[in-house]
Amino acid sequence: MSANLDAKKNNILRIIMSVNDEAMIDEISAKVISLLPEQDEAEHYLNTIQIEEDIDVEKLVKEQNYTGIDLEEMNEILGDFDVPQSTEELLAMLD
Repeated sequence: MSANLDAKKNNILRIIMSVNDEAMIDEISAKVISLLPEQDEAEHYLNTIQIEEDIDVEKLVKEQNYTGIDLEEMNEILGDFDVPQSTEELLAMLD
């Protein structure tokens, strides 16, 4: 892809990102889809995208089957490290 083509794409994206009217975004989206040779695929892709307004951590935990960490195992792993400095000394080294 040429640098000129990339610049044109970036300009279009900047213009679209400046639009704050949802109806106008819908019109732009419909127009762009109508111009694409793979129109059905683009419409299908856009129709399957779900944008959630709020992030629900509990929902994410459930969806991803997150179980957390095993504190005993973590403490064993940390015990294997031989670091002579205290946490305070290590943090002071970062300054």
